[in-house]
Amino acid sequence: MVFRPQSKTTEPAGRPRRPDPIVALPDGRSGRRLKREPPLRRFSIAIRGATAAFLAAAALVFMALASSFAGCSSEPSPAAKSGDVLQPGVVASIDLDGDAAPEAVILDKAVHSITITDGSTIYRSREKWSPVAACLGDTDGNGLPEILALLDAADGRHLGMFGYSGGDAGEYRELLVTGVLQPRPLALRVEVRPPSANLLVLTEEAAGEKRETSYRWNGFGFTALSATAP
Repeated sequence: MVFRPQSKTTEPAGRPRRPDPIVALPDGRSGRRLKREPPLRRFSIAIRGATAAFLAAAALVFMALASSFAGCSSEPSPAAKSGDVLQPGVVASIDLDGDAAPEAVILDKAVHSITITDGSTIYRSREKWSPVAACLGDTDGNGLPEILALLDAADGRHLGMFGYSGGDAGEYRELLVTGVLQPRPLALRVEVRPPSANLLVLTEEAAGEKRETSYRWNGFGFTALSATAP
């Protein structure tokens, strides 16, 4: 009996392998058809791609939110006092209602509001006002500091006073909002003059020239006292 080694050019005996079909290519050439992925595998690949896209989008949203809140301090600043200017996005800690517990005040230009937080009570200025600048001071002489602010609206620039209304139904609200101011104020500050009421000082622009005008509380508004060059 003669033993013949298996040919290296043929496959072992058994079920012959089915050749890949030959297809015509657009340029007239022929080639083997590519194997298609099983449906389940294609679905798995699609899911992984969608998940990666979702995670990438979520990362972008998180970065945008982090950027938008980067200007706001979550920790209260040291105790504020009359005469201090509110810095945008920085929390000022000051007692507005006389209960010896400080409230948190913030000038938030990102959402165009002045916000007062007293425990679970949160007051926000109306949406029609867009605060430009704000400072603290007891300008009406009642022993409690208020928030004085320059407010822009559709009709021009106003002066607003925000604080605690006092009395049995005490609440935080607008204590005063003036009509449109002329000449147009560019900045404001409070000049502290204990023991009397503090003075409000506005930097105004008239006829192309800047001046500082001092105002005193008259019981229902402010009366101009004097104007000087800044």
